[in-house]
Amino acid sequence: MEYDKYKKSGGLHWDWYSKGEKHNYYKLVNESLIPFEKLKGSIIDFGCGDGLVDYILTKKDFNVTGVDSSIEGMNVAREEFLKRGGNLFEYHLEDIDSYKMNKKYDYLYSLNTIEHLKNPEVMVKYMKNIRKFGVVITDDDDVVASDNSKSHIIQFNRESFKELFKDFKLEEIELSNKCFFGYKIYAN
Repeated sequence: MEYDKYKKSGGLHWDWYSKGEKHNYYKLVNESLIPFEKLKGSIIDFGCGDGLVDYILTKKDFNVTGVDSSIEGMNVAREEFLKRGGNLFEYHLEDIDSYKMNKKYDYLYSLNTIEHLKNPEVMVKYMKNIRKFGVVITDDDDVVASDNSKSHIIQFNRESFKELFKDFKLEEIELSNKCFFGYKIYAN
């Protein structure tokens, strides 16, 4: 399934985030990044899309690698980084379901991506190459109707998410928007 939101909407995440507190996305991004405050290191972002979060992380001195299947998203990321004088993060234009993660990273980050994967178990596999922890945020199926998005392949609630990551220690991340939930997933 092609997920073409960047063809249709360009840098929508940059637009939403630029509205500040007026847009729920601003809070969601900032709250999801709280676990990374005062940290540095290498981080892989699965579903990096138009690069907004990766830009924020590079400004915090993280060594960022992004993986996404959207060339349009990559082009938006390149344009936005150039506008702001930033160096583009390492970007892999690949399907997340089949990406070959050949190196270890300190951290993993994924915002609203796992629900688009044909094989969400791949995120568990990727966590095995993480040294410290990962943060994965998704829609809450107990709050948001399952047919909320035609691009979602699977919906999670807290129980099904915990079952997927049952071999890891999980710590829920506090999010003010109750349509989403996320966990800090500690490396084994």
